[in-house]
Amino acid sequence: MRADNFTTDRITNESERYLYIVYNIIVALSSLVGDSIVLYTTIKWNAIKLHRVIVVLIQHLAALDLLLTVFRVIPNIISLFTDRWIMGSFLCWLVFNMEWLSYWLTSIFTCCLSTSKLLVVRYPLSTHFFTRRTTHIACFVVWFLAIVSPPQLLFLIHGNKETLFFDYSMYLCMY
Repeated sequence: MRADNFTTDRITNESERYLYIVYNIIVALSSLVGDSIVLYTTIKWNAIKLHRVIVVLIQHLAALDLLLTVFRVIPNIISLFTDRWIMGSFLCWLVFNMEWLSYWLTSIFTCCLSTSKLLVVRYPLSTHFFTRRTTHIACFVVWFLAIVSPPQLLFLIHGNKETLFFDYSMYLCMY
């Protein structure tokens, strides 16, 4: 990552930057706590009483939200504290790719959630063959396809680390 390749629209007001830090900390804590509770209660106690396909999709969305918190919000908090990117070019590349992967997967899982609700309502007697196992397998296929999708592979394989830059308007690395 080149040091001279950055934008200059940084937050110049310190109180505004600290307010943004507090906001991101609240977002990170609520995401970590909320998603962990959803995953723990649905896996351990089967606490959400919905159709099993919908519960599995909610679990995958919660896991995806945890990944987005770890790879988007927490690096943003660190870069806001230090007022620059200190985590190196590999983590910059990883943050950027995980962000795009999470956008793809969120869209796909939301579509799957809507479609599964439609199938459960439209064909209530025919959905008995949708088990948790088959839904998890389908979700892992979606994860795999999102990772090996052409745009994601182009970023992963051919992404030029020399074009990475730190965007002060968002306090994150960008291509």
